[in-house]
Amino acid sequence: MRYCALMIVLFSITVLMIFILASISAKIIFILLQLPISILVGWILGLPMDLNFQLFKTAMPFMTVLAVAFMLQVCI
Repeated sequence: MRYCALMIVLFSITVLMIFILASISAKIIFILLQLPISILVGWILGLPMDLNFQLFKTAMPFMTVLAVAFMLQVCI
Protein backbone atom coordinates (compact mmCIF):
# COMPACT_ATOMS: atom_id res chain seq x y z
CA MET A 1 0.00 0.00 0.00
CA ARG A 2 2.77 2.43 0.91
CA TYR A 3 4.68 1.49 -2.21
CA CYS A 4 1.69 2.35 -4.40
CA ALA A 5 1.21 5.72 -2.68
CA LEU A 6 4.91 6.49 -3.06
CA MET A 7 4.80 5.66 -6.76
CA ILE A 8 1.77 7.91 -7.26
CA VAL A 9 3.51 10.80 -5.52
CA LEU A 10 6.72 10.32 -7.51
CA PHE A 11 4.79 10.08 -10.75
CA SER A 12 2.86 13.28 -10.03
CA ILE A 13 6.08 15.13 -9.14
CA THR A 14 7.68 13.91 -12.35
CA VAL A 15 4.72 15.07 -14.43
CA LEU A 16 4.81 18.49 -12.76
CA MET A 17 8.53 18.83 -13.42
CA ILE A 18 8.02 17.94 -17.08
CA PHE A 19 5.34 20.63 -17.39
CA ILE A 20 7.59 23.20 -15.69
CA LEU A 21 10.55 22.40 -17.92
CA ALA A 22 8.34 22.41 -21.01
CA SER A 23 6.97 25.85 -20.17
CA ILE A 24 10.47 27.23 -19.54
CA SER A 25 11.83 25.81 -22.77
CA ALA A 26 8.81 27.11 -24.69
CA LYS A 27 9.49 30.62 -23.38
CA ILE A 28 13.15 30.42 -24.34
CA ILE A 29 12.28 29.18 -27.82
CA PHE A 30 9.74 32.01 -28.21
CA ILE A 31 12.32 34.60 -27.18
CA LEU A 32 14.99 33.16 -29.46
CA LEU A 33 12.58 33.23 -32.40
CA GLN A 34 10.89 36.55 -31.65
CA LEU A 35 14.02 38.71 -31.73
CA PRO A 36 15.40 37.59 -35.13
CA ILE A 37 11.95 37.73 -36.72
CA SER A 38 11.33 41.26 -35.45
CA ILE A 39 14.75 42.34 -36.76
CA LEU A 40 14.02 40.84 -40.17
CA VAL A 41 10.60 42.54 -40.32
CA GLY A 42 12.23 45.84 -39.35
CA TRP A 43 14.81 45.49 -42.11
CA ILE A 44 12.11 44.63 -44.66
CA LEU A 45 10.03 47.65 -43.62
CA GLY A 46 13.11 49.89 -43.70
CA LEU A 47 12.87 50.97 -40.07
CA PRO A 48 16.03 52.46 -38.56
CA MET A 49 17.62 50.18 -35.99
CA ASP A 50 20.24 52.06 -34.06
CA LEU A 51 21.06 52.80 -30.44
CA ASN A 52 20.49 56.54 -30.78
CA PHE A 53 17.73 56.97 -28.21
CA GLN A 54 16.17 60.35 -27.56
CA LEU A 55 16.10 61.81 -24.06
CA PHE A 56 12.44 60.89 -23.52
CA LYS A 57 12.96 57.22 -24.38
CA THR A 58 15.94 57.11 -22.03
CA ALA A 59 14.36 58.99 -19.13
CA MET A 60 11.00 57.19 -19.04
CA PRO A 61 12.30 53.75 -17.96
CA PHE A 62 14.40 55.44 -15.28
CA MET A 63 11.41 57.38 -13.98
CA THR A 64 9.28 54.22 -14.08
CA VAL A 65 11.81 52.34 -11.95
CA LEU A 66 11.86 55.20 -9.45
CA ALA A 67 8.05 55.36 -9.30
CA VAL A 68 7.70 51.60 -8.78
CA ALA A 69 10.40 51.57 -6.11
CA PHE A 70 8.67 54.44 -4.29
CA MET A 71 5.28 52.73 -4.48
CA LEU A 72 6.70 49.46 -3.17
CA GLN A 73 8.30 51.25 -0.23
CA VAL A 74 5.10 53.09 0.63
CA CYS A 75 2.72 50.16 0.17
CA ILE A 76 4.78 47.46 1.83
